[in-house]
Amino acid sequence: MSNIQVGGHVHIDQNAVIGPESTPSDSCRLILQSRASGAETIGRGAHVEADATVLQGLDVGDCATVIAAGVVTQPVCFAVTVMGIAAR
Repeated sequence: MSNIQVGGHVHIDQNAVIGPESTPSDSCRLILQSRASGAETIGRGAHVEADATVLQGLDVGDCATVIAAGVVTQPVCFAVTVMGIAAR
């Protein structure tokens, strides 16, 4: 079983990959066709854009943004915007 936590006011866009069996908080917006890998924490107010991937076990901090098609290969800190493969 995966352990995925999704904070409030999070937007996860279409075709974004986060984790299976997540438990989203109130005011969380999960768009159709988002996919999963497992054991992530998506912080409050974070935005994971279309086709982005957060690899298993990595966290996206509060108010952080993963730009479209980015691949997160290391944890993303508070209020940081990352892009590319590997997202920086």
